[in-house]
Amino acid sequence: MRMKLYALEIERSEITVSGYVVAGSEKRAAIMVIDHDLALGKQHESFSLERIDLKIPQGRRKGLEEMLAAGSSGFARYSEPAGWSASMRW
Repeated sequence: MRMKLYALEIERSEITVSGYVVAGSEKRAAIMVIDHDLALGKQHESFSLERIDLKIPQGRRKGLEEMLAAGSSGFARYSEPAGWSASMRW
């Protein structure tokens, strides 16, 4: 199954946190965010997910196709010059 990349923004009472989630669906990505917060003992006021893998410009796609084709859900990161990589797998 080909995964999708979602931009994540979490609103906590004291701070806004952003990142990326790799999952097969938005529902699965949301479950991962909630489970992760529970595991960390964190609470969020709200969070939002936006699918972005189809919107990323060609110059920032290094490693993206391989990461999505690998079929693993988890959190991801982007850095220059390495490109996209999984930072925590589910």
